[in-house]
Amino acid sequence: MNTLIDTSILVLTAHKHQTYDGNPYTYHLFKVLEKATKLRNDLPEYIGHAILLHDIIEDTLYTRKDLENLRYSKETLDIVDLVTKDTNLSYEENITRIIDSNNEDAAFVKYCDNLVNLEHGRLMSERLNNRWAKSAERLREKYAFS
Repeated sequence: MNTLIDTSILVLTAHKHQTYDGNPYTYHLFKVLEKATKLRNDLPEYIGHAILLHDIIEDTLYTRKDLENLRYSKETLDIVDLVTKDTNLSYEENITRIIDSNNEDAAFVKYCDNLVNLEHGRLMSERLNNRWAKSAERLREKYAFS
């Protein structure tokens, strides 16, 4: 069974050459985890794994099969699958896909991701900030996140 330390080491390695807002990319992943634990003090470990892994398929060479081989739970993998961008869909369609899945855990991960993006969006374009704000509002409306 993987621990959050194991997953942290995995993402530190997988994202080692990537950056976010001038920091190592994993800064973003850990900020999303921090945001989630502030919003839910009873955060299940499988969601913590999904948060740390939420960009690994989209932004690295890792696949779902690799994560299966590393013995991540089906709950974690399902969340990662849902928050991984489907490049055949627009951003809004990807958010709709998450909402329509009725997977509240995946929606919560994406919601926290949006909130962190907004907090660090001062260096991003207005278009991206508007997109994240709209997405967060849609997720909040559906699932009553606070």
